[in-house]
Amino acid sequence: MDYDTSIIVLATVHLERNRYPMYAARLEAIIEEIRPDVICSELSPEQLAGSCSCDSKPEQRDIIMPWALARGIPIIPIQPPTEEGLLWERRKNELMAEVKRNEPAKYVLECLEYMALAAHKRWCEYMEDPASFEHLQLELCHIISEPVDDAIEHYMPELASHFTYWNEYFLQRILDAKERNLGKRILVCAGGGHKYWLMEKLKRHSDIAVHDLHSLRAAMNA
Repeated sequence: MDYDTSIIVLATVHLERNRYPMYAARLEAIIEEIRPDVICSELSPEQLAGSCSCDSKPEQRDIIMPWALARGIPIIPIQPPTEEGLLWERRKNELMAEVKRNEPAKYVLECLEYMALAAHKRWCEYMEDPASFEHLQLELCHIISEPVDDAIEHYMPELASHFTYWNEYFLQRILDAKERNLGKRILVCAGGGHKYWLMEKLKRHSDIAVHDLHSLRAAMNA
């Protein structure tokens, strides 16, 4: 089947260039390899415009935005406006506080938080090894995110619904970008925890060729 549009979902880690130069260099090299026409970035409109002090995604500011600007590649922010994002974050904290007042959900959440912190610490250590960033793109890494989401859905459904809203917002912005860029190669740069969810939903659209880094390479070499 001939697809109208290609969407490549690239999992990033929220690390700054100065502290992780090898990660920055590898991320730049991979974006260059992908050769996107458009980049959908995990940024709010205000973060993209530089009118917001919130800086939770330093790889977008330090690496992806300068790369795109230097080449005239459009960037589309897929995160909600900053004010809406702050309200979302406040509500998330309220929901997490409610969960921690109840057992056994409290223990499940605390375990997941500990695992998330440990995983992030380990990824930070790994990211200076160029091969590790490519390993992060493997479907095998989805086994980290999917069970976490399943546990949240089972033990704390309201919190799960809150998280899903964020992913659904990303998805709609990506689909909007697709409609405005038919026939082009769109790169989605978002944190690793979003990758499998977005790919699963995007693959339901028959007019999009959806790839991660490795499946894109296979398609390009076919």
